[in-house]
Amino acid sequence: MAPASSVHTMKWARHFIERGDKVSLISFEDPVWEIPRLDFIKMKRLLNSSLDFALNVNKVKGILRDISPDILHAHYATDYGFLAAMTGFHPFIVSVWGSDIYITPKRSPFHRWLVKFNLSKADEVCSTSLAMAEEIKKYLGKARQINITPFGVDTDSFRGSDHIRGNKEIVIGTIKALAKGKGYGTDILIDIFAQLLKNFDFLRLKIVGDGEQKSELKAKTRILGVSDKVEFLGQIIHERVPEFLSKIDIYCCLSSSDNESFGVAPLEASSCGIPVIASHVGGLPEVIMDGDTGILVDPNKKEQIKDALEKLILDPEIRRKMGSNGRIFVKKNYEWRNNAAIMERIYQKYNAKNKT
Repeated sequence: MAPASSVHTMKWARHFIERGDKVSLISFEDPVWEIPRLDFIKMKRLLNSSLDFALNVNKVKGILRDISPDILHAHYATDYGFLAAMTGFHPFIVSVWGSDIYITPKRSPFHRWLVKFNLSKADEVCSTSLAMAEEIKKYLGKARQINITPFGVDTDSFRGSDHIRGNKEIVIGTIKALAKGKGYGTDILIDIFAQLLKNFDFLRLKIVGDGEQKSELKAKTRILGVSDKVEFLGQIIHERVPEFLSKIDIYCCLSSSDNESFGVAPLEASSCGIPVIASHVGGLPEVIMDGDTGILVDPNKKEQIKDALEKLILDPEIRRKMGSNGRIFVKKNYEWRNNAAIMERIYQKYNAKNKT
């Protein structure tokens, strides 16, 4: 059970189908991809709210009786985790993704209890990063083992481009939802970019993402007089991300919140041989080696971010070296097939017998 609208959900589903397993995906959202042989079960929303998960417990119990899975795996410790916990099905695995552990428990005592309850019912708990695993322990207890299951990167798809850009133009890029109040730092990036243009008029900024903050950010570029140097590309499908990354020289991830639980996009940039400037928050320090594959910065210190960008702008050799080191780092630690094998071993603990 997981949001089918997420690329990460579909990557997991596709992996296990390709290795010969039967996968049934229960979701309230439509799939972002079409996957052959996927048994997709669309749930109907009744109130278009979180209450839909509670109202569908009996329906999901019936579905589980019909399909008789060997394992029930819920992604998110909140909505889908609650729905799975209430079915009473075992073995039950829950994967925590980020906001479900960094934000939801802090909303109220009830939400804190809810997350603790859902986690306590799981036979296995998975986290994408060590940093988030520490956060989970606040609600699960330090005695329970937490499996580290990174999302990983397909390094065959995310690889360096053969296209060699000249020194006449340097492109800075970022991929992030343009959402208000999330602290993703795209507004800060635009401010710093405008400052840098005063000395480096050959710079360009490309922003991938969509959301309610988009119009506000576009207005900011006009006010700062840099709109002709900034390109808003909107949301792009995951298959086109390597194409986007092949056109940039420096990747930025300036989130200011600790709920940046992992950092898939920065890893994808590293896999493509691009140096990364990222905030020293959440799980980002686990995927960016400071001074080796990129530069870690304090997201609240604009001058520090500006200095880091200047360093990479002025030295193409450092960009090349960090990019090369980044690809080596990803292949060694975050190759998708190797990370997916971790989940395979967790499943095998429960003698999953659903191979077709």
